[in-house]
Amino acid sequence: LSRVLGQQREFARAITALASLTEPGVVDEGDVRASAWLGIADLSRRAGLPSDERRALLALWASEPLSHEATQARARLGRAPIPERWTVLRAETLASLGRSSEARRLLERPGVRSRLPDPLACRAQLVLGTALRRERRNEQAVEALTAYLELCPADPALPRALFTLAAAQTSQNPTSALETYGRLAKD
Repeated sequence: LSRVLGQQREFARAITALASLTEPGVVDEGDVRASAWLGIADLSRRAGLPSDERRALLALWASEPLSHEATQARARLGRAPIPERWTVLRAETLASLGRSSEARRLLERPGVRSRLPDPLACRAQLVLGTALRRERRNEQAVEALTAYLELCPADPALPRALFTLAAAQTSQNPTSALETYGRLAKD
């Protein structure tokens, strides 16, 4: 449908048709979502909408990081800096896919985490702490998650952070882990 609409130069309708495929949960296969994002970027370019093209390429790069299309998107984005919110989304996606070291490397760069308690910085700090815990770098995970808990006390992901912190503390300081699990039970 989007191809036919694109050939008829009905770019807005073609983009709308593809946008429905980019929603999480609509399609279980990432390659379909990745192709849809790339199609939106292509249609946006043809429609003369460079900001929409860039947004679609960033969304593809961040939300489908293991796809071939994400590599194409990064190349099309060129050397322009990637906005921090897209970097954090990519790190979250990589961490959820079990790519903790890649997520950690993205977030260890200077920048986004330095502005705690900004909500975006809180998300980045939590992903970093979780990635460090998954890599069994428990001492660093405790530091990252403790900073998160101190500076982001109202964040909705607080229970997950407490659980991850307690798991990291178990190998370092079991007494602290018990206190953290106790706090988790209260919250």
